[in-house]
Amino acid sequence: APVDELIAELQSALQSRVAESTPNDKVLDEWTRSIIDQCESTLTAIDDQEPSKAAAQLAFVTELTDWYLKNIETRRQSLRKTLKRRQRRLKAELQERRLQERIESRLGRRFTAGLERVVLLLICVVLVLMVLEWTVTLSAETLFWFSVIDAAACVVFLTEFFLKLWLVEKRLSWFGRHVLIDFVPSIPIGLLTAGLASEADLLRAGRAIRFARLPRFARYIRVLRPAVRIARALGLAARGLDRLVR
Repeated sequence: APVDELIAELQSALQSRVAESTPNDKVLDEWTRSIIDQCESTLTAIDDQEPSKAAAQLAFVTELTDWYLKNIETRRQSLRKTLKRRQRRLKAELQERRLQERIESRLGRRFTAGLERVVLLLICVVLVLMVLEWTVTLSAETLFWFSVIDAAACVVFLTEFFLKLWLVEKRLSWFGRHVLIDFVPSIPIGLLTAGLASEADLLRAGRAIRFARLPRFARYIRVLRPAVRIARALGLAARGLDRLVR
């Protein structure tokens, strides 16, 4: 394409000029700060764009940033590290937008938007249930139904998670970014650990895992349960905020 050819010519000219006369640190700092600002502007500008348009813009800026880091900003200093962090954000957002585009192409835009709203609603419901469980004295029956609602929500969370994992490119990198914020909070901890005070309780309500057969593991989970639940609450809150921003 003419634009690609023009960009290639400009890059070649700039690279030749830099090879002939290496710019001083002050000039390179100004260039690098300008690229960093451009990365930030791009991340802000794509907020309301359709996935395909956002992905195209992100891919363009990411490619230029890659070239700049490889050919111009080769110094080992803080600005380069800052730019590389922005580059990682660009690549992560590019992966998310391409994933969203693939989901919409498979399931339709309306269904995808509806699924996002349902997940956000369920996140709010689970957070409310967890707050009530922490702050109000509840009966065993109420706690059981809370666990059932929590488990039902987790089915939706995990379904969405594995759907995205199936469709996304570079699954390993995506999984690494989402395992703590999406996968771990989606595990129905309330159902798996409720009633650990006695082995008889473990057999109720069709527990997903029979901890009665693993008493040592059951005791270990019981000790860690407060920390696990706090971590899960923070993960769910972060996930909800992330969806609101998107």
